[in-house]
Amino acid sequence: MTKDDAPKEGTKQLIDKMKATKEKWDAEAAASPDGPDETDQLLSQAISMALDQGRGWSSPEEREKYLETLLDDEFIPPL
Repeated sequence: MTKDDAPKEGTKQLIDKMKATKEKWDAEAAASPDGPDETDQLLSQAISMALDQGRGWSSPEEREKYLETLLDDEFIPPL
């Protein structure tokens, strides 16, 4: 593994941990006497979408540039 692969490996580990946690929560909701409620289902779908789209930052510079954009007084976030 090279130095450049380290952030990618950390992101992969984080996503794997999030998937495992989601599976645990889904199992707990399914095992509940009342079953999963609407909030559980919506949260599960949102987490699944985030995991499917998640990638992390490609570099610390990309993260800093994004944060600078967000904190810029002239920045108007999309609605």
